[in-house]
Amino acid sequence: EEADTDPPLDLQRGSLERLKETLRSLVVQPVPVLPEPVRKALIYVTGQRNDLASEDAKALIDFFRGRRHDVFWPANSADDSKREKQDAMYMEQSDGLLLLYGNAPAEWVQDKALDVRKCSRRRRKQPLVAAVYDAPPAEKEELPFRFDEVPILDGRCGLQQQELRKFLERVEYLAPETGDEIVL
Repeated sequence: EEADTDPPLDLQRGSLERLKETLRSLVVQPVPVLPEPVRKALIYVTGQRNDLASEDAKALIDFFRGRRHDVFWPANSADDSKREKQDAMYMEQSDGLLLLYGNAPAEWVQDKALDVRKCSRRRRKQPLVAAVYDAPPAEKEELPFRFDEVPILDGRCGLQQQELRKFLERVEYLAPETGDEIVL
């Protein structure tokens, strides 16, 4: 006579309930909610043309707009010298700058980061808050610099709100009081 190998029904239910609770706790992680900004900032997102046209760039822009900040990016100009002038001018005018590193050469990002350092040092009264957003793809050249003024935020696996939190906090803290304060 074969032994009954199935556990009693009430044991199955208890195990299933524990399994469900464990799965829910692993899958349903609350998304951290950023507090509303006190000051509205002007954030410039720059990168090479193909990176700016990516879904990652659109997600970043939507994220900043969702936080009620003004966001702009360079026009899609084929003229590289015009683009360089735009970047220099826009760096001077913005409160925050995000360099998007997706498919661009690491050398281009390094050159931009050096430009940011130079620009920030000229702006003694209001330093430029900047960062590099290291966007997908995950497999690419490591950036050949580490600057305190231009931290590298990890986004190789997609938009990471946690990585953007410190950048936004710095931008919001240093944004000038212009009367554009957000009333809650």
